[in-house]
Amino acid sequence: MKSDQKYAIMTVGKTHSGKTTFARRLAKELPNFEILEADPIAAFLGNNFPKLKALDKLKTNEDIADPKLKFILFRDMIAYALKGGLNLVLCNGNLIERMRSDTAAMVRKHSYALIGVYFNYPESLLRERIAASDRSKDVLNLSRSFEEVLDRQNGVFQLPSPDEFDHFFEVKHPDELPAIEQKLIELMYQK
Repeated sequence: MKSDQKYAIMTVGKTHSGKTTFARRLAKELPNFEILEADPIAAFLGNNFPKLKALDKLKTNEDIADPKLKFILFRDMIAYALKGGLNLVLCNGNLIERMRSDTAAMVRKHSYALIGVYFNYPESLLRERIAASDRSKDVLNLSRSFEEVLDRQNGVFQLPSPDEFDHFFEVKHPDELPAIEQKLIELMYQK
């Protein structure tokens, strides 16, 4: 890894695009990275604090001024990790530009390089993956199914721009992932 450069990799993509699988594979190659994602926080809240999680049903993803509890906790975890100097993979949808921008500001405040990985898969592929998935619905809050999640995401998604990041990669097909993973590793280990 470059001597003292710290990195935050931000995934951008809709449900079932493979963000978590990508992050876990990448973390095997880059063991000094911490994967942070919002879905385990949602499951934790649902299993341990159901009344708090129920309050989130009154909110929408677009309500930046009053974010859902899982995103408040996620943001606090990011801040804590940045203060501790951890390299990060921020593995959640990051669908809304303002949320990406706020996270980018936190990351850059700590002199991290921000890398964006945009999973730009066709909706037909995402729907096939949802149909074949046995993923737990414990993370769901406002939707009853991942099909509904995808429909909701389609309504709020804002395309990422390469200008939001120090380095940007767009994945249009799962077959491209190994090459992108290799480019990321090379980027971080270059002298």
